[in-house]
Formats: sequence, C-alpha cells, structure tokens
Amino acid sequence: MKQAVQIIRFYSVVLSIVFVLSGFSYAEDLDVDVLQEKIFSTIAKSSESAVWITGGGAGCSGVIISEDGLVLSAGHAIRPGVRYRVRTADGRLFSGRGMGSSMQLDIALLKINEPNDLAIAPLGDSDKLVVNQPCVSLAYPAGQGSQKPVVRFGRITRVRTRQGMVQTTAVMEPGDSGGPLFDLNGQVIGIHSRIAQDASRNFDIPINVFKENWQPLNRAQWFTTAEDARIPKIGFVGENREQRDGVTVISLVEDGAAKDHGLEVDDVISSINGRRISSLLTVRRQMRSALEDGQDVISVIVKREGEAQELTIPLVIPDETNFPFPAQPSVEYPNPRSVEALADLPEYFSELESKLDDNCLNVRSKFGSNASAVRGTIIRNSDLLVSKNSLVGDDPYTIVKGEKVNFEVIERDTRNDLVLLKSPRVFRKGIQLEDLTATNNVELGRFLLAPNPTGDGIISVCSAGEFESRRSESRGFLGVVLSRQPVAGGAMIDQVNEGAADRAGLQAGDLVKQVNDRTIQSNNDLVTYLRQFDPNDRVKLVYERDDVKTEKWITLGDPETPANHAADMMDKSGRRDGFTAVISHDADLDPNHCGGPVFDLQGNFIGINIARNSRVRSYTLPGSLIQPLVEKHLDSNN
Repeated sequence: MKQAVQIIRFYSVVLSIVFVLSGFSYAEDLDVDVLQEKIFSTIAKSSESAVWITGGGAGCSGVIISEDGLVLSAGHAIRPGVRYRVRTADGRLFSGRGMGSSMQLDIALLKINEPNDLAIAPLGDSDKLVVNQPCVSLAYPAGQGSQKPVVRFGRITRVRTRQGMVQTTAVMEPGDSGGPLFDLNGQVIGIHSRIAQDASRNFDIPINVFKENWQPLNRAQWFTTAEDARIPKIGFVGENREQRDGVTVISLVEDGAAKDHGLEVDDVISSINGRRISSLLTVRRQMRSALEDGQDVISVIVKREGEAQELTIPLVIPDETNFPFPAQPSVEYPNPRSVEALADLPEYFSELESKLDDNCLNVRSKFGSNASAVRGTIIRNSDLLVSKNSLVGDDPYTIVKGEKVNFEVIERDTRNDLVLLKSPRVFRKGIQLEDLTATNNVELGRFLLAPNPTGDGIISVCSAGEFESRRSESRGFLGVVLSRQPVAGGAMIDQVNEGAADRAGLQAGDLVKQVNDRTIQSNNDLVTYLRQFDPNDRVKLVYERDDVKTEKWITLGDPETPANHAADMMDKSGRRDGFTAVISHDADLDPNHCGGPVFDLQGNFIGINIARNSRVRSYTLPGSLIQPLVEKHLDSNN
C-alpha cells in the first residue's frame, strides 16, 4: 500500500511538471515583441509590391513578382487579352493586359505594358507551410478608398484543403481577390481566392500552383491545367449544359480567333467538324483531333436565338516558347514555425485584458419596445462616459453588482455618432483626459486590444491609418418600397417590408405627407430627407390613408444588407460610416460591442470602437475626436 502511494505521488509530480512545462511552452511559444517587429518588417518591405487592378468590369488585387511587370492575381478576376489598369501603392498608374487564366485553378497572370521601377515580391514555398504559422495579407478590399494596401494579420489553419487551398484567419472580402498572402519573411505564400461565411475561413491558392502552371500562365489563354494548355485554342470560355446538347459560350478572349470570326456570348456550340458536342471534354477532343489531322481551321455549328449558324474559325496552335521563371533572391530563410499561442490570442493576453476592462461597462437602453445593449467608455475621476449614439436610446442604464444604475444623456454628437452620458456616481477608474489628447497615429500592423467587461477581449491589428469615413451606406431605414407611379403631394407606399414601417403599422397605399417639419412632395423628397438620419433615430411621420391623416412617431431601423455574397452574411453596424476620422482594424467585432475602448498592447488608449463597417473593417474613433465633447462638460462640472 505504501509503495502504491509512492507511485501515485511520483506520477502526480511528473504530471505537475508536465502541466507546468506545457504552460511554460505555451507562454514561451509567442514572443510578442519579436512577432510585432516581424509584422512591421513584412509590411515595410512588401506593401509596395501589392497592386490594385481595375478593368474588365471589376476591381481586384494583385502582386508584382518581376521587374518586367508580371503580376499574379486570381483566375476568377482576370481575363486573357483584356486591358487593365494597375495602380501601385505610391499612386502610379500602369496599363496591363491579361495573360493566362484558369478559373478551375483560380490562378491568373497579368503583364504591365511599360514597367518602370517596380517593387518586387519574392515567392515562398507553399509546400513548407505549417498550421499556426503567422501570415500577413496586403490587398485592396472594395470600398476602402485607401491608396495603400489594407493590412490583415492571421494564422494558417489548414495547409491544404480538399480543394487544394490554404486556409487562414487573415480576413478577406470582395476586392481582395488576387491579393498576396505573405509569410513573415516577406515571401508570397498564397494568392487570395475565396471566403466562407465564417470570418475565420479564408482561402488562398498556394503559390506553388502558380509555379507548376508557369508556362500556360504566360500565354493569353484560358486553360484548366498545364496539360490542357497544349490543346489548340480558339479563345472562348464555355460551360456544360444540363441537356448535354452543346456548350454555352460565357465569355470571349479579346482579340481572340473566336471573337474575330463571329462567335458570341450565349451561343451554344452544337458541333465541331461535324461531330456532336455534348460537353467541354468533347470540345477539347475535337480540337486535339483537328490538330493531329493537320487542320488549321475548324467548322463550328452554333445555335443563336434558336437558329443554327456555321462559323469557320482558325485554330490557335499552342506556343512552344519556354518562358523562364522570374529570378528569385538567393536568400535562404529558416523553415516556418508553428506558433500555438496564435490559436487563442485573447487567452494569451487575458491578464492585460483584465486590467483594461475596468475602463468600460455595458450600457442598456430602449428604442421604443426594442432593447439595445452597447459598450461605454468610462472617463476617470468624473461622472461621465462615452458611447455610440445610434445604439443608445431612452433611459440608458447599467447593472453594477445586481443594482440598476441610471444614466442621463448629456449630449449627442450625431456627426461622429457619439453620446455623452452622466452617472450618479464618480468613476475612480477609466480613461484619463490626457489619454484622449494623446497622439493617435497608429502604425499599420500594430496589435490592438478591445477589452470586454464580462468576457474575453478582441485582439486585432491596425489595417489602415487615420482617414475620413465618408457617409455612403449609413442612414435611417424606413423599410418600404415606394410606388413607381408619381403621386402629387406626397410619397406613395407600394410595399411594406419587415422593419420600422411594418412595426409602426404602415400599409401599402399610405401616402406620406410629412416627416418632422419637412413637407414631402415626392418620392425623391422622402428618400433625400431620410438619408440625413441615423438608424434608431425617431421621426414624426404624417401620412394619409383613405383621406384620413395620421401622425406617428417612428423609430427608424438599419439599412437592408444584401446577402448574395458570403461577405455580406454578417452583422454590420447600422451607422457604419460618415465619421470625421477613423482608424481601421481587422477585429471580428460584434456591432453591439461598439462604444468600448481600444488600446495597444502597452496599454495606451487609441480610441473607441465606433462601427463594424464590413467583413474586414472595424472602425475606431480616435481619442482626439472624443476629447472636445468630454472636456467641454468636465469644464462645466468644474
């Protein structure tokens, strides 16, 4: 029995050592200062190589990889032969032309026509990637309006999915397609391809896929694989038909043989050289057969608007030129390292977060019958706190140790969506006034922390420096469709959707005559006037139904967000733009957690979270814009 007890004690000691070492390993796994400097270094040497590409009806990103102007991008974004404009991070504009593109592999190459003094990004080896390896995205998401590429930080969560992609937590959205993913040596390890609804699921084409398909990429053609690229081309992209009665033409290569000889988008190719076409596979077989028979033209029967037409189209024989791969730096870097702590950064910084969460609290209120919850930022040695105006309604309060504490609304700054609240008690903790006046110039890639008074905080990095966020999407939303038939003396409601109007009992056929003191003469009057209001603003609506006028106070709602893309299947702030200045960061921020403070990892106050603008952008309002509102009322209290 004594021996058994000793054995148990021995294993208890061993297990204790293992647990201690595991905790030590976890902590030592991440040197934050070293990681931060590597992120800064990657941004400094890589941002100039990331480019914004426009043309062909869309905008996307890319990365320059050679002095003669070769640019990697995504296959779904770049079309062979199409002319594009390429803008570098220093503002220079170049013209370029789409080269090889594969929608199946989602890879593409673009060639700048007259390259001059270009920044070049070296290519890494995607076969060496490891899970939990840190990575940096530098690309141009749509709607940012930034001259510089936007920074996102993340980690690799899968080195190869079933679809052959690299999966990361570096957040993407439309416009990022084709942009580069870098390791912390500044090497391109992937090109942005697609996203899932979950913000942590972002997919890149491994850089080695570009290397393996280098020869077909250098020819202005569509292709599926390098083997397929040796099949003769006529210059079109098609898709199979369910009836297997041909192939539908969905796009044409500019200056290609097919377009030059009469093939059109939506044509259905039914036969080639008298052989029936049932799929793209049979198209390839007929093209290869024609080449082997020594033919230089083919006869193509197409159905166009129900009628058959015969076209004679020359075959484009595959180019036998061997294109050399761009020279790469001779520098050899150590193999990438898995950083396990990146899998749970909030836990890693929990001690710092627990100190900083004393600077904020939860604020509750109501908009009519609808409850609202938001964060508030406390001003130390005062009875004041600041929050997001459009999410603070009537009778705001918080709960402290089970006791309800009511706040008084002192002032609403609608320009920057701020509200100043007064507490019945003086706060002994919180942000000091001098913190609000400190400089807010935050370096791109700097780690930021948004504390949570009741849970884990959020770790992010600064994505874009301070800039004005112009108002374009944020407005109070009534939730109606107006009649297309003009009606004199008002705006006629044709349809009531789910939202403010529905909650207020408005119906189709109601004629809106007045909003607040503004007389409404037309649909345009109503739409234009409502644009100046924030979501959750209350307006007095006068409308006419069956010749009876009714007056109602209505609390407006959030604009409808289209949900046809995974990037839109998320909660955004109702008021998400139209601020004097903001700092953008890549936090996965719940819109109801706006109003709380943001710090760097040294505990310096940066500002308050004011909006979740999009999948990749959360906005922080810098302290310099909060300071005048707070200082005015501190002076009045003194």
